[in-house]
Amino acid sequence: MGKLRALAAMSIAGLALCAGFADGALPVEVYGKLPAIENPHLSPDGSMLAYLGSADGRRCLVVRHLDDHRPTHGVCPGAFEVRWFAWKTSERLIVEAYQPSRLAGPESSTENRLVAVDVNGGRPRVLSDERDQRAADFGEDQVVDMLLDDPEHILVAEYRANADSPDVVRVNVNTGGTRTIVEGQSHISTWRTDGAGVVRLGIAVSDGMVRTYYRDDGESNFRLVREIDAADSLSFSVLALADTPGTLWVSSSEATGRQAVYRYDVASNRLLDLYASRPDADVDRLILDRGRPLGYGYTIDEPTLVFTDPASKLDADQIAAALPGLKTYVVDATADGRRLLVLAAGGNRPGAYYLLTRTRGKAVLSLIGDTRPDISTSMLAPVTPISYRARDGLVIHGYLTLPSNARTSP
Repeated sequence: MGKLRALAAMSIAGLALCAGFADGALPVEVYGKLPAIENPHLSPDGSMLAYLGSADGRRCLVVRHLDDHRPTHGVCPGAFEVRWFAWKTSERLIVEAYQPSRLAGPESSTENRLVAVDVNGGRPRVLSDERDQRAADFGEDQVVDMLLDDPEHILVAEYRANADSPDVVRVNVNTGGTRTIVEGQSHISTWRTDGAGVVRLGIAVSDGMVRTYYRDDGESNFRLVREIDAADSLSFSVLALADTPGTLWVSSSEATGRQAVYRYDVASNRLLDLYASRPDADVDRLILDRGRPLGYGYTIDEPTLVFTDPASKLDADQIAAALPGLKTYVVDATADGRRLLVLAAGGNRPGAYYLLTRTRGKAVLSLIGDTRPDISTSMLAPVTPISYRARDGLVIHGYLTLPSNARTSP
């Protein structure tokens, strides 16, 4: 089974496709509520599920035990709310917590902290300096690498005072101790690692240019390997380090006008083999396991995933067969493939999460919960994908929602 943990990084917004209201609709406030289950992830050992949920008007971390009847509990760090989280081990989590701190002119300011905490809420340890920021600073951007093979450390991007590029810092999640791995340089704002957790790629945006910096190993200096005008960045963008030494995964529209995924050779500065493309859509997702490609995604009428890894494709096909009439997505999985977390949604179905468990040669699919339990499918009008051709020949895709009692003919 292909390791699908990388799927958890994908955006799942938009899977409930513009569901419409039927007669007898619920109060509008119900439709404005945050999802009951948001951004769920399995613990590394598969025994627990954590997700963002609401408690007393605050967004907290909710932990559910899957193998016994221990009660579900919340982790709410003091007066803070949880914006993002990730499992470090099956006993400890990394959480980005925030709270409004003051008004900075016309804008609200938030105080952000990156915190390590035990699954029961104990032993909290602040991992990054307290910061007041007007713009949201999401944890997945600050955390460079979770270092899955190292139970005690993560890599974090941190700005020093007056610096224009963050350092990459190795942080102990138990003690909070730090050591700088890579110093900020060359206006680089985004750092990326290879499959072994070595920082080897940096992206800088400055002076109207997007610059890509690369190094061959953890001891070499970074060198500029690609420079492109920011206005043309959609024609070439670096996605990740590839599993073959000296190569990157990139998205480019230079050949066809559509975004496609290629391998890119750093030394020769050229595109290599084409991995994924569509004549009618941009390839907008690349699913990787430590640089190894598992599949890709595109969107026409609805988000679609295509798996090139045989084991991942088998999983996806079997899950789709078990939940007919819905779009299904594996959003997380344990490394051993024993458990998979599945989102099923589409049309007038806001979405529900299922757990696939493999035991003794059998696979059991069980419901975890609905993303919006207050909204019944019967209260939503059907959604139909449509397309039409504009005067210039461009095919435009959209959705048609009619009231439940609408006549189908004049």
